Amino acid sequence: LAALGLGAGGDIAGYYNDASSGDTLGFLRTADGMITAFACRHKTDTEAYAINAKDAIVGYCSSSVGSEVGFERTRGGRIKTIVIPGATETVAVGINDKGQIAGTYNTDTWPYVLFHGFVGSPTSGFTTFDVPGGSETDPSGINNSGQITGNYFDSSGYTYGFILTP
Repeated sequence: LAALGLGAGGDIAGYYNDASSGDTLGFLRTADGMITAFACRHKTDTEAYAINAKDAIVGYCSSSVGSEVGFERTRGGRIKTIVIPGATETVAVGINDKGQIAGTYNTDTWPYVLFHGFVGSPTSGFTTFDVPGGSETDPSGINNSGQITGNYFDSSGYTYGFILTP
């Protein structure tokens, strides 16, 4: 069980392993204690990482064949997948109350994976970015002002934090 996102009203998003199926499922636990499990269609694992004040949840889904895509789940339960063109993996890690999503994606296969950042929404589209002079850009969240935090590596392999301000 991993409870990773806490909404303004006390709702929680996360994921857990379902003992009966062996799959990983996302969940929403509302402040009144009601728990709703969910999964991306045609995927074996769904991990929820963040939730906003409107109960929109983001995370990623994967299958046994390695197809990993990000997702946004609306308050009503509709799941929209997020795929950055050319990416081998897309992970949505944060969503603000305006619906702006931040995440990371890679364009190669293991062990030579290079991570990049993205921001936007399924409706308006996504913009990709890298920290200038850095590599392995790995966003971790976005606030209501659109500022994105995360970490990256420099050319010597040292890790640093960053904040991207729009």
